[in-house]
Amino acid sequence: YESVIIDDWARDEFPLCGLCKPGTKYMGSACEDCGTGTYTSDMIESMKDMCVDCPAGFFQDNEGRTGCRECRPGQFQESGAAPTCIDCPAGWHQNDFQSTECKHCRQGKYQQLAGQSNCLLCEPGKFEFSTHNDSIVNDQPCDPCPQGYSQNERGKGRCKDCPVGGKQPAKSP
Repeated sequence: YESVIIDDWARDEFPLCGLCKPGTKYMGSACEDCGTGTYTSDMIESMKDMCVDCPAGFFQDNEGRTGCRECRPGQFQESGAAPTCIDCPAGWHQNDFQSTECKHCRQGKYQQLAGQSNCLLCEPGKFEFSTHNDSIVNDQPCDPCPQGYSQNERGKGRCKDCPVGGKQPAKSP
């Protein structure tokens, strides 16, 4: 969320008094815009010679701003003072705003694309058995059940033994 401050100053500033508009900082005899990843939101902050860093989970890609923007679902930012958020890589997701990390696709799910807010469920007849604690990245479609096993439900991490006397359904193309 980027704060909006309405004032009557327009573009007038009073640098001799140390008064600068929000989004700037006072540098001795002049006001300077805050750089990317930083801001000042009010007159008190703008009278200092430093801008405030955007916190982790937020970013600011423009200069001279009065606030930071939050990272959207599918993105994260683990450090402060950032000019951008980072897309979650394939095999990972993030469904919250203001995130500082991505979540691993859990067992029975996968995600082939970067920057996604959720993972996809394995289709019936397929499985994905990794967990959030392992090093396997679920960035490819789920594996088909091997010969002698089947799975008729979506989003499963394991296939079931075919019942005695039963057989695995024919593979679809």
